[in-house]
Amino acid sequence: MSGYKSAVKYGYSNARVKAMQARLLGQDTVRGIASAPDMAAVLTALFQTDYKDSITAFGGLEIKSELIDFALSRELARAVDSLVRIAPYIERTNVVALVSRWDLYNVKLAIEAKDRGLRYEAFSSNVIDHGRYNAVAIKEAMEADSVEALIAKLMMNSRYVSALQAALDSYKGSHDATEAIARIDQWYYAMVSKTITSLRVAHQRSAAILKMEIDKANLMALLMAKRHGADWQAVAGRIIGHGNMQAQRLESLYQGSGTVEELAQQVTEFNLADGVAAFKRTGRLLPFEIAINTGILVESMRMLRHSVLSLDSIIAYAFLKEIEVMTIRTLIKGRQYNIAKEEMDRLMAWRA
Repeated sequence: MSGYKSAVKYGYSNARVKAMQARLLGQDTVRGIASAPDMAAVLTALFQTDYKDSITAFGGLEIKSELIDFALSRELARAVDSLVRIAPYIERTNVVALVSRWDLYNVKLAIEAKDRGLRYEAFSSNVIDHGRYNAVAIKEAMEADSVEALIAKLMMNSRYVSALQAALDSYKGSHDATEAIARIDQWYYAMVSKTITSLRVAHQRSAAILKMEIDKANLMALLMAKRHGADWQAVAGRIIGHGNMQAQRLESLYQGSGTVEELAQQVTEFNLADGVAAFKRTGRLLPFEIAINTGILVESMRMLRHSVLSLDSIIAYAFLKEIEVMTIRTLIKGRQYNIAKEEMDRLMAWRA
């Protein structure tokens, strides 16, 4: 009987996700993009995939280089919207909690841009045109004359009012966009922690992926703080709970290392070794984020292959699609980060 109930509950959504999974980019396609001699070759490769419609929407094969980010963001928004639509009604709360990350991503972009005195056009290509804070909503909010006014405008009739109120209070006190954005992240990951708790019994694999996402946020916070020479007390308050890596483990990593490279080399939960070489050359933390994403990608693929009639397939696909878009975007911009192709190949172990 339980098998029959699962088939009724998850049969449709799992079949849809399996079909979507089959259209994820394969390793050969990603490597072809990485080694493409020019943007024309990149676009030709992407035009043979699900990205065709999004590229067509912004000019097709004649798309201007500055519009490629728009096309990639559009494709991610399309995938996110699909997941919400196909999720079983009883699981929709969990799925909405997951995809809220893209709503809040747009809010954080807007806060940072307004704080820096930028116009909407300066970051519009990275806006995920999805949900409550889609491109239209963000563009309208950017017409506000201050960060405080922008946040207040975004709070109106929003289910994120508590997150935005925390950000507003923080900004009023510090006038620091970084602090305001940190408050939003804390709210989001507190919600993720609750979702993990609700998933542990029936969907252990989904909970495991979300815990890895929290580990990623914590590790990136440690690496950034270490680069700025902050002491542990300045970092401790930003550690997010419910990850695989406990607070004691994170403190040990931080206190036991003098440099970013030493910290990364002590991490055993993810393979950051190749990221160290790239960081030494570029001074950027991006290679570490790519390496952690690869770890999440590999686990998501394993989960997607073995999930049968459960929420796991939806959660796994959400992470895979996001990492796929990030991978393409990073490959295209790899030259401006001065990351050698060989290093990119090691960092981006894309498997589909």
